[in-house]
Amino acid sequence: MQSIPTEMIAEISGDALRGAPQKYSDQIKHVIGTGKVVLVRGYLDRDAVHSVRETAVALNRAQPATEGKLIYRDGCDDIHNREAPQFRFRDRIRAKLERRSLRFRRFHGYKLFLWNKHDDHCDQAIHDIILLRNRLYGAEPDFAVDMTKGFFTMVCVQHYERGGGYLTEHSDANFHARQGLVTHFEIITLLSKKGVDYDEGGLFVRLNGRKVSVDDFASLCSVR
Repeated sequence: MQSIPTEMIAEISGDALRGAPQKYSDQIKHVIGTGKVVLVRGYLDRDAVHSVRETAVALNRAQPATEGKLIYRDGCDDIHNREAPQFRFRDRIRAKLERRSLRFRRFHGYKLFLWNKHDDHCDQAIHDIILLRNRLYGAEPDFAVDMTKGFFTMVCVQHYERGGGYLTEHSDANFHARQGLVTHFEIITLLSKKGVDYDEGGLFVRLNGRKVSVDDFASLCSVR
């Protein structure tokens, strides 16, 4: 798999995005519409990235991983689960009804909920990303923050196991449509660095029918 061509990437400063969110939100949507990838450098600082990672590590140590169906309730604790490539009959039926392929995977997921208190840096990072998402979607700033309004945000930190963690190629378009968020982009926050935390694999996208690695380029973008 080759690295993504530089002409297919648009870089935006995280400070610039924070300073003029509407201007750059419109620019991001335009760039995405042309089929390019947008990399925002430094939207989260080092303390924020470290805090989110350490929150997931602490949850791993405090709570054995669960497997199987998860149930989310208002006020529930954060969840540590392990996604494994085993599908029951209901998974296959659901995939068929949603007109999508089964998503084979192997990774640990750390579900963080807004109603639980985390480190200040972690909670600030979560709310900063939610605010960016809502601006890009054209939603109210508090969309999916207050559960009494019908939706809630679940932050998932995905940790791919050493030596074989993975998630197969997929699209979340159907999921977004069911939530009333008809968009053509995803916000993915990179918490690891290729060549430091791992050597092979990483985030990829498909351009003109060809898989290209985003992490090969993104790893060159230092976190401020």
